[in-house]
Amino acid sequence: MARYQAKEAQRKAWEAANVEKAARQAAARTKKELMRQAQATQAGTLLPEKKSGMPKEPVAGPRPSDQVNFTDEESRIMPVSGGGFDQCYNSQAVVAEGTMLIMAAFVTQETNDKSRLPPC
Repeated sequence: MARYQAKEAQRKAWEAANVEKAARQAAARTKKELMRQAQATQAGTLLPEKKSGMPKEPVAGPRPSDQVNFTDEESRIMPVSGGGFDQCYNSQAVVAEGTMLIMAAFVTQETNDKSRLPPC
């Protein structure tokens, strides 16, 4: 939201400094949009609504396109090496350097495990 407002303020400042150029650009955008609408009308098609710069509000609850794993509901769809996605967990292990003895092991549902290793 703050980034959008900053960009909008920057655009308005530019337009104030370059009034004539901004007016020509606005006229060109309007002309282009009118030509696009005329072509769509001649072709007999409906134009999709223009998208605004603001993101949509998130929808509460599951959507019809959401996937559920009935076998293991705690696992998550994560990106895998080599490309693609797979239903899996993310596991970490703490190993003693000299003896290679496993000191601790745990599993998470998070894709990114950078927060799991404390900084040295």
